[in-house]
Amino acid sequence: MLKILIAPSNTLIDPNYGSEATWTYEIIKGVSEFHKIVAITGKSTVKINNATIIETGITKRDVFNILLFYFKMYQIGKKFIDKVDILHHMFLSYTRSQINPLAKHSKRFIIGPIQHSFGHRQGEESKINVSIRKFSKIYGLMTTKHKIKVLEKANTLIFDSRRTFDILKKNFNFIDFKDKIIKTIPPPIDTDLFNYSEILKKDYYELLTVGRLVKRKGIDLLIRSLKILEKEGFNVVLKIAGEGPERNNLEILAKKLGVNNVIFLGWVPRKELVNLYRNCDVYVHSSYAETIPAAIREAMSVGRPIVTTNVGVIDEYLKDGENGFLINKRDEYEFAEAIAKLLSDENLRYKIGLNNRRYALEKFSLRNIIKQWLEVYEETYEKFP
Repeated sequence: MLKILIAPSNTLIDPNYGSEATWTYEIIKGVSEFHKIVAITGKSTVKINNATIIETGITKRDVFNILLFYFKMYQIGKKFIDKVDILHHMFLSYTRSQINPLAKHSKRFIIGPIQHSFGHRQGEESKINVSIRKFSKIYGLMTTKHKIKVLEKANTLIFDSRRTFDILKKNFNFIDFKDKIIKTIPPPIDTDLFNYSEILKKDYYELLTVGRLVKRKGIDLLIRSLKILEKEGFNVVLKIAGEGPERNNLEILAKKLGVNNVIFLGWVPRKELVNLYRNCDVYVHSSYAETIPAAIREAMSVGRPIVTTNVGVIDEYLKDGENGFLINKRDEYEFAEAIAKLLSDENLRYKIGLNNRRYALEKFSLRNIIKQWLEVYEETYEKFP
């Protein structure tokens, strides 16, 4: 049994929250059945057998709180670092954010899953956001030397996609990656919870999107597409699960366009999302920027066809025409056309839904993802004495 220090893990460990908070929980829980885990987090809503979870009390992710989080993590982690076999830097590991003051003390060091921050800005920013962004750039320049040392120190690098590795390799082309273990492991999905179900037949079609209501999610595109579908004679309802600052603007847009079949559900607990996926005919996603969102993986696991903007690393896991449709530009007519193609062909929806379920079981299932992480820990331990 190995002793593993996960520091930092996510700022939140919560099986019901979704996204990073949930897959952090699932990885720690799965691995802790085989190895001894100490995980440092901001806050945890659960206890996990054979895992010691220590809270820093910091969950906010602005620059100032992240620095404080790292400081507290170091103060806690240095008490354990000499007693563990592996240090695992799990979170805050975007391709430009690899800082870890514990790295120089570690015997064996893993970073991952490393994601890429496919950022997006739209509209004017507040003065405080501009100030924070300027501070972030200065902070980034100040920590560049440390980031390089941390990357050089890492024995193993785990990425959410091959493209993310290519980006890091390009940005740090002076680092020799040949002697490191390089793997691609996506975040997991509980395919037992998000299990397959056939599409329910109704006297209308139902579209679903899940996510925080912010400009980056681009949900206005879906509302405009719904208007086009209604004009083409489709009886369609769009359900929006999520809350955020854009909700009022989206409600105003729906009213302005005269679209009545938009239902704002607010924030929905993760376990209740399952029924929403089961009830929908097509899952739709319209972000300006992403990695590989949990909502798309969950919809695939339930067996729903997907129409999404082609952003982030989505196209590494979703093939156009096989798992749904990828839209390469933000055009409501193209989006509506792809949705209409699926709504008009029940056999196509069924075929693509089955493809997605099979793919989710192969690529995202907890069993397969935990197996890959166990192999990474064991290979790292054996290769780097």
